[in-house]
Amino acid sequence: MGNVKQKHTRISIKLLLFVIFISYLLFLFETFQVTYSEYTDVQKEVLKIQKQKENLEYRINQFQKDIDALNDEELIEGILRKNGYGRAGETIYIYDNPEPVKPIDEIFKTDKKVSFPEAIINFISGKDG
Repeated sequence: MGNVKQKHTRISIKLLLFVIFISYLLFLFETFQVTYSEYTDVQKEVLKIQKQKENLEYRINQFQKDIDALNDEELIEGILRKNGYGRAGETIYIYDNPEPVKPIDEIFKTDKKVSFPEAIINFISGKDG
């Protein structure tokens, strides 16, 4: 009977150690899974922030080019002259472009078949122009 009890105790100890080992492995797996998912989330966030950084650096470079262009006197003078400014003592003439004139043939050409009374009514009401 003592021998059976010893075997039972050994099996119980081995079973207990096996259960402890399996629960430890499950704990490690669960911890690793959570940690890995957090890692991938952080990695995506880092990539997103790097793209934002590159965009901002590009914009900063563009602004710096614009600022550097302000030191070019010929460019500034061209922009000012384009907007109607001149040097002291200069007279600036600005001409407006006239509206295009409708050719006379199109003015008198009538494709509409309107009766004489309708033409008079349209003329009086202002529909004919």
